[in-house]
Amino acid sequence: MPENSGNIVPFAWQRYVEETLRRRKAEGLTQKDHSALAGVSHPTMAAFERGETTLTLAKALDILRVVGLMSLSKVTRKPASCAMHSSAGAI
Repeated sequence: MPENSGNIVPFAWQRYVEETLRRRKAEGLTQKDHSALAGVSHPTMAAFERGETTLTLAKALDILRVVGLMSLSKVTRKPASCAMHSSAGAI
């Protein structure tokens, strides 16, 4: 397994899944409720909670946003010479 080099931090997928599940239950949401709020199918929500990594990034982010693990931020296209700024927050 390769070592981390300086600034590279591994993405802790399972921690996001566990925290999402914890928050969903704390808010009294069912999987069906959560999937409806996220705009994903119930099978997609169930796959997320099983820790499957075959979801699209967009769907995973929609699921995370419902429980406040990712903020909704507008992405605007700028010329290559301009710096992009992101205000998305996560754990």
